[in-house]
Amino acid sequence: MAPVQNRSAVVTSISRSSGIFATDGLSPETLKKYFGIDTFTIVGSKFTLPVSSRDKEKYDLVIRYETEKGVEEYIPTDFTIDRDELKLQGNGIPECFLLLREGEKELPVKQAALFFVEERQLFAEFNALLKALKHNGEKNETREILRNYCFDVYGMIDRNVLETTINSFIGTYR
Repeated sequence: MAPVQNRSAVVTSISRSSGIFATDGLSPETLKKYFGIDTFTIVGSKFTLPVSSRDKEKYDLVIRYETEKGVEEYIPTDFTIDRDELKLQGNGIPECFLLLREGEKELPVKQAALFFVEERQLFAEFNALLKALKHNGEKNETREILRNYCFDVYGMIDRNVLETTINSFIGTYR
């Protein structure tokens, strides 16, 4: 996976990511900000976008992507993106189109890459990174190193999920 080109934009975007739907509502613009510049990564095999029940009733999220069989359209139930339902061959979709559907009307959101990474894989990468850096610093510094690593390697990850994953790792790191 190619590193994200503009990390400062990702950091700005991630700082608003989890609360954006509560403050700005669901729209193509808020989804575009939430999914970041060009790559969105889900930690684990499922992820539910933090949108209101009102917006879940009003809209469907549509993910279109190409497979060997042609163009697939995936509509996550209850805004939960599930790797198994996408029937992926690898760890993600290098190019997909995100849309919001309101009745018959389709509102384009963006073109993006969508990837999945398991928490145990991130923990192994975190361990290797901190050992290579010979890092035994304090926890806040460690968090910053791991956040930057994730942005550089994986692009956008939901802020709450990322912080929970990093805190869980730090609790087990020696």
